[in-house]
Amino acid sequence: EMCIRDSGSAAYITLPAGGIIAIVFFIIVLAAMRRSGAKNLSELILSAFGGTIGAAVTLVLMLCLLAAAYSPLSGFIQAMHGLFFDGIGYGKLAMYVLPTVLFVAWLGFETIGRTAKCFALLLLIVLAASILTASSEFETYRLPSARLHNLR
Repeated sequence: EMCIRDSGSAAYITLPAGGIIAIVFFIIVLAAMRRSGAKNLSELILSAFGGTIGAAVTLVLMLCLLAAAYSPLSGFIQAMHGLFFDGIGYGKLAMYVLPTVLFVAWLGFETIGRTAKCFALLLLIVLAASILTASSEFETYRLPSARLHNLR
């Protein structure tokens, strides 16, 4: 068995890189929305692809966002179940958590975006501090891709 200690982790590289890619993608979409005059992402997609194809692309995007939201939400429910609500089933706990999440989503992701904007600088500082603090422990020679490359 190969454990994390043997193979290493590229999280200290992929986490900031993923954040940068997400910000760049967001800026590109925002610029496209401003240029086209679209008020939201769905309107931008419909103007880019037309009615039928645009509706299909919007549906696929919504399903992808739903799938992306499912993973952290299910992890949160499992953690809450394990720590606090061991006596009840996952379904009942989900019915306790989901209305709040759905209410915030119904109000619009703008609410979530504005909240994230308020905490973005603080989160970036904490991320940078945690990466710098642990940087002396990074063993880049143990990255999985480098290890696999050496095995070939």
